[in-house]
Amino acid sequence: MKILVTGAYCVLNKGDAALRLGGLPAIRDQIPDANFTILTLFPEYDSKVYTDGRVVKALDTPGKALNAVIRCILWSVFTRGTKNLRKNNHFLDVDVLKEYARADVIVDISGDSISEVTGFQGTLYHLLHLWIATKLRKKTVIYAQSVGPFPYTKPFSKRLLNKTDLITLRGKISYDYLQNLKITNPPIYLTADVAFLMEPASEERIDEIFEEIKKDKNSSFVGISVSNLISRYYGSYDEYTTLMAKITDFIITELHTDVIFIPHVTGPDKEKDDRIVGEHVYQKITNKKHVYLIKKDYSPQETWGIIKQGELFLGARMHACIGALSVGVPVINISYHHKSPEIMQMFGLEENVIAGGDLTFENATTTITQTWGEREKIKRRITEERKKVRSEARKNAIILQEFLKNDH
Repeated sequence: MKILVTGAYCVLNKGDAALRLGGLPAIRDQIPDANFTILTLFPEYDSKVYTDGRVVKALDTPGKALNAVIRCILWSVFTRGTKNLRKNNHFLDVDVLKEYARADVIVDISGDSISEVTGFQGTLYHLLHLWIATKLRKKTVIYAQSVGPFPYTKPFSKRLLNKTDLITLRGKISYDYLQNLKITNPPIYLTADVAFLMEPASEERIDEIFEEIKKDKNSSFVGISVSNLISRYYGSYDEYTTLMAKITDFIITELHTDVIFIPHVTGPDKEKDDRIVGEHVYQKITNKKHVYLIKKDYSPQETWGIIKQGELFLGARMHACIGALSVGVPVINISYHHKSPEIMQMFGLEENVIAGGDLTFENATTTITQTWGEREKIKRRITEERKKVRSEARKNAIILQEFLKNDH
């Protein structure tokens, strides 16, 4: 079974990597003969991490995208009325389109990118992959995602989503949105994020990491992930870093604990590197001796293993928060998209979501204080719900396997 996996960006985004590191082994459990090919914008990084399958460079320029669109249209015109889909394959004689032509099914695992929240250009890029798949008459699956909203591309997005063959969604807000959008052709299932299936690194490896950062693993700390992305919703970058420094000082002085800044995105360019944002916050912190900055680029599994040792996690990256939930750590999520509340709802923690535009010192410290005081109760709740959520995450692969079996 040749499975073309679209939607990958770069493994330096640990959340993006966790989607495949958790999701693909689950698919293989259900489909042992799966032959994966992963399209990604940064194969030079991703090929070192995704070892179960081939890693191929995705369309990465407007010129290549336009060329692919023209070739797909020509192929579609000249194969109209025939069931021989290999006819006129010379139109598809470029690397990316060859991968589509070879595939038995296209499985898009792009997380939250079928949405206009992070920008119109990115939306078109991810919709293009779905368009190519449907244009070439391939079975097309949207896998374990948060979808929408589409304030500008709604007619096109609705038509394209209705041409797909199967949709699984990781949260109820997305599910309700597609119901209201009247996506009626593909079956739609409510599941959970497949990143919940990724395991953290071993305790032995985490011991080594804490020696590297010169922190006693057994002394308490609060983990924090910061993000340049949140500053776009909060106000200015300077205001955001100043606020995070004040919040960090509050945690140290009021909760009497250390803080570790845990980067969840380390590239591929400086603008996206959480370590740089963390350094800028650190420079504004008063109680620096209680703050640890992680400067190395640790793997997704290692990163979640570090998070696991904390008493509380304050995250501006959703998959960093999923990492905390996966390992039983109480979490507060600073959010910019409905993906965060729909994930936190599964654990009864929707009140621990703070929208980036609503973030203030007062509401952050109030939520931190309350969560800290109830952390043992919250840990028990997370542990109780985690088993159910992981079961829902595994359902994505079961549904995919049933779909492919019934389609033959």
